[in-house]
Amino acid sequence: MCRLHKLAFDEKNYSLVTKLSAKCYGLTPTKEVALTNAKAFAMLNEAKPAGGWLKTDANFEGVDINKIISENYFIKVKDSPSFQKFFK
Repeated sequence: MCRLHKLAFDEKNYSLVTKLSAKCYGLTPTKEVALTNAKAFAMLNEAKPAGGWLKTDANFEGVDINKIISENYFIKVKDSPSFQKFFK
């Protein structure tokens, strides 16, 4: 399941990534999976779940949220109030 999740992201099939997001994180609760989920939801312009997954990612040690938010993945959602509320 998580291999499909990664392959879907690599192939820019963000819709499939989002469908597998919770199941994959449940099986493999890592910062990499949480970040992949955040990026996929952001690319689909779904600010609230993107913010939620990025907040989950931020709970892991060594995560630089400001650097991540500056990536192109988050251009569509980073100014959205429903995204920003996770980081106040």
